[in-house]
Amino acid sequence: MHRTRVGLVPLVLLSFFTVASPVTADESRILRGTIVQVADSRATLSAAGTSGVKLDATFDGRYGGLSWDYVCPYTACLPGQEVSLRSTYGSFLGSSGQLTVHGRSYDLWFPAGLRAELVFDATIVLPEFTASGTAVMSVPFTFSGFVPIPNEEDPGQVDVLELSGSGVATATLGVNPYNYAGWIVGSVAFDFVPRPTDLAR
Repeated sequence: MHRTRVGLVPLVLLSFFTVASPVTADESRILRGTIVQVADSRATLSAAGTSGVKLDATFDGRYGGLSWDYVCPYTACLPGQEVSLRSTYGSFLGSSGQLTVHGRSYDLWFPAGLRAELVFDATIVLPEFTASGTAVMSVPFTFSGFVPIPNEEDPGQVDVLELSGSGVATATLGVNPYNYAGWIVGSVAFDFVPRPTDLAR
């Protein structure tokens, strides 16, 4: 099977902040939502959090920053090896969505939406090979992100929405079809789970 790999496009947000200043910050913790990313496929995120935040987005895995899809397809990922499940979504081709915060909705990314960066981070330690040639692993993950939002009442000000969250990452493993000596990560699901302190708010 031939795989097409597209290089990452750097996220350069500094130029945005040099246009509008000063910067104020708002925060939201994502409490609920799920994204399931299959290698080289589209993925959909629907999530909700504090401050009335609702995030609906679609990403193309061929252009996103999927650390786990940049290693094991091309090297022998063996039992006991650590593999990063870090998945970064931002101003890549195929990214689109809508963000709602404090009752206002904004388009994200293409064609002319707000620029944002979302990062899911987790690490697994690959298990021993199984008779079936498959395995499923679940580990905690952390989430962070930010969205620069122009202030509609003051064109010279930018409100930065800082996002955070955590939950359970589930990785589905299979035998590497390109290198039969190792594992390959076929998909990763990130399920947000609220903390007890979040539910008490």
